[in-house]
Amino acid sequence: MPLTEEARLLDLGLSAVRERNEVQLLRVVDDLGDLGIKFVGQFPEAGSEKVISCIQTLGEVAVEKGLTVCLLDASVSLGRIGQEATKKGTEETVLAVASALAILGKKTSHSGMPVSLRLVATTLKEVGKEAARKGMEKAAITSQSLLTEIATFSGEEDLETFQADIPSLIRDVGRSAAGAGLENAVISAELLLEDAQIALNWALIKKKKSLSKERRICEETCTPLHCLGELGKLSSRKNLELAAAQAALSIETVRKNAEAGYLGNTMLSAECLLDSFLDIKVPRTKLKRNAEEIRRLHEKVYAQFAEVR
Repeated sequence: MPLTEEARLLDLGLSAVRERNEVQLLRVVDDLGDLGIKFVGQFPEAGSEKVISCIQTLGEVAVEKGLTVCLLDASVSLGRIGQEATKKGTEETVLAVASALAILGKKTSHSGMPVSLRLVATTLKEVGKEAARKGMEKAAITSQSLLTEIATFSGEEDLETFQADIPSLIRDVGRSAAGAGLENAVISAELLLEDAQIALNWALIKKKKSLSKERRICEETCTPLHCLGELGKLSSRKNLELAAAQAALSIETVRKNAEAGYLGNTMLSAECLLDSFLDIKVPRTKLKRNAEEIRRLHEKVYAQFAEVR
């Protein structure tokens, strides 16, 4: 296969966009996906970053032109490459796929395409889950961090998306990490969920939502707080004591924040969850030190992501 094959396909794809030939564009994206999988499977040392970049470029153009089906196909193709890379243990390729998906997700969120955003984010989650199962802790943490980057709730406009879509995806990656014994990746998810719930608290306070609105949100099973409780209980069952203790500390932080903002339903929900962690004894200094280290990893991911946008 010529080294310029990905460039040829990119030119063909861009021509299809100019001609608004969606069928041709779909074929090109699929061919790029196949090419990327071939590179990962047969030449893992060579990497498939150029192919990933080409698919990302066509996905971005699809967003700009409103070609929803082509954007979805680009996401699926990236996901296929990511899944193959996890099987082969090529973590750098997994990271490149995660970054490409995050960029597509961010652009999609800005374009007001909620269905497409959900699929892009779900694909990123699946890549993160598979990375966790294969013991790739860095890739798992990166996928969690990037999921927060593409969240449409960053503007505090859509509380439904805020409390459902992204937090539940972060939780799912955390679950896989817990199953693989990747304690820091579980703690990473817990810290991100803590941040998400506090942001949701402030959004409720700022928007002066009614008590009935807060109550309805608290009844959902996919809020950041509920997801945080799930990870804490799972960590306890898996004997991941540090992760279980971090969940308890994060829930307590959320409880105090809710109490200060007079969010009674959220405060009560947090108190009920805390009852599950009464027997956990881990020094606060150890928790703080570990959390600071993981938050530095998050910041590094955010910085690297900003550089490639």
